[in-house]
Amino acid sequence: DRLACIEAVARIGGNHPDAIPALIELAHQQTLSTDGEQERREAAVDGLALVGTQASPAVPTLIRLTREDSGRLRTKAAVALGAIGPAAEISADALVDLMLFDDLPEVRQAAAESLATIGDSGIAALQKLLSDEDVTVRRLAAIGLGQVVRTTDSVTESLRLALDDNDPDVRLTAAESHWKTAEDGDAVVPVLLSTVTSADRQLRIRAYRLLISLGPSAKPAIPELERLTNDDRQYVRQVARTALRELRLPTVT
Repeated sequence: DRLACIEAVARIGGNHPDAIPALIELAHQQTLSTDGEQERREAAVDGLALVGTQASPAVPTLIRLTREDSGRLRTKAAVALGAIGPAAEISADALVDLMLFDDLPEVRQAAAESLATIGDSGIAALQKLLSDEDVTVRRLAAIGLGQVVRTTDSVTESLRLALDDNDPDVRLTAAESHWKTAEDGDAVVPVLLSTVTSADRQLRIRAYRLLISLGPSAKPAIPELERLTNDDRQYVRQVARTALRELRLPTVT
């Protein structure tokens, strides 16, 4: 019942002057004696994310929550900051710290995705981190840039450069984000063709799925896929034949 009430307050949001302050107060509580109290605190943070841009008064509290011992709270705080958007741009440094140093992958990814939605400072940070020496940071930066709502020439160019990263996972992640934000098939097809031959099964699956999703933009891949049907490796032949079947399906009008 209490969790339902918290959600109701969040849905009221900016329509009543007491709603958002109540969520902030609950999220800010420091002394918690039961799991139920912790759960309600987490629900309040979820509620602030649901409120979105009108929850901007909660930004300082959410920034403090990015330093909590609870990984769930850190994740939810990062998500809420991203949901608030440009009004949370002052949280860029805190989100970068999470992305660089947090122990939990889900916290790091939430921070990366939120950096893309809080404004120019967040996007600039992601672009800079695309050249970090840590491969995980580069991959997360590529994931984050795929969440940019309105892409720019600068973001497009950053992701195009990441298509040449020396790590195959980063290259593929950059291809996924570049297609999502710019729909540039000519740029991503070479990356996908090199990745469908990878010995890493998960990378092959992701490359195959993205290749199929390109639709007509994948047409330049067909000659190389035909060549790969005669590859010495069985798993390469299999993915090439499957992709060709999908790409050659007639269009229903």
